[in-house]
Amino acid sequence: MLDGGKVSYYAVQGAKQDKKGEVDMSQVSKVEPAIGAKREFCFELVTADRVWKFAASSYEEMTAWVDAFRSWLK
Repeated sequence: MLDGGKVSYYAVQGAKQDKKGEVDMSQVSKVEPAIGAKREFCFELVTADRVWKFAASSYEEMTAWVDAFRSWLK
């Protein structure tokens, strides 16, 4: 979820969703598919201090997230 320039991310277990943290999109310099990730359909949000890795449920969903984040960065 994008709110106020920050992306919130959650741990989902069944119907339960717990907020784990936020990524400040003003600090993100690059968004790209994660090459060699342990899970399929992973992508990265890259900042100067950290590389955030997220997993989508399909290639199409991963591509949609990457495209959306890249558009937001422009």
